[in-house]
Amino acid sequence: MSLGRLVVRIAASLTLVGCALFTSLDGFSGSAVGPDGEAAGGAPSDAGGDEAPSQDAGAAEEEASVAFCASQPATSRCTSFDDDELSKPFEIDKSANATVEYTTTDVVSAPRALVATIPPSDSSATESHAGPLTRFTSDVTKASVRFAFRVISAPATSVNALEIESTYFGAGSSEYQVNLSLEPDGRLFVDEYSPSPSLFTHAAFGPLAPGWHVVDLKIVFEGVGAGTALLDVDGVSKSFPLTPVVKVASSTSIHVGAPYIRGVHGGWSVAIDDLVASASN
Repeated sequence: MSLGRLVVRIAASLTLVGCALFTSLDGFSGSAVGPDGEAAGGAPSDAGGDEAPSQDAGAAEEEASVAFCASQPATSRCTSFDDDELSKPFEIDKSANATVEYTTTDVVSAPRALVATIPPSDSSATESHAGPLTRFTSDVTKASVRFAFRVISAPATSVNALEIESTYFGAGSSEYQVNLSLEPDGRLFVDEYSPSPSLFTHAAFGPLAPGWHVVDLKIVFEGVGAGTALLDVDGVSKSFPLTPVVKVASSTSIHVGAPYIRGVHGGWSVAIDDLVASASN
């Protein structure tokens, strides 16, 4: 999904570095790709032979990952990127210049997490996106998304911020978005955007430290021109008033990872895990 946004601002420098073992998903088709995620090695040998083998840590972590989605509401869509179909019920949506890969060494719930990478750009017209996407086709006035997120690398400067989440609402010819955007210096913002009628707001949540974060965004429409976004990051919550241009959306999509960036920037790479999305009227 590639939609025009407005220029936000030039950001200060920050570089976050992480180590990951990647399996490429270029040409991703939804089938299982990459390492099998089985833990290597067993219990150490014991000359006495009288101790029971220790539980396989990898198996326990994978069970915990499956349990994470099993604990979510039945109406939600959930993935930890660990089952045989990996991102199901989400699809992978990316531009040709971006990559989506799996990591087995930088995860929240083993054995896998997803990494979206946007290459550097020296063009003001270049748009890039990468990450899991899900679509809802019924009427929607409420939407929510929860995911674990970590910046692996960020550019020193960027004309635009990177969107790490985008919720798109469509109703007839009207288009409206609530997006989470991240500056290279780690500041997180809640943005509203509509091309027609024209609307853009840019409200600061605050800075994020390096490392994994749990992001939980809830959006509620209270009528045309009135709504609320409740954003919680690692247990810290802030409420943001919204001015949506649609009251009831007939099409809604939620895109996570690196849903959008445009313009001149260095490369971005972000990891996500434990993704849950829902939408209802």
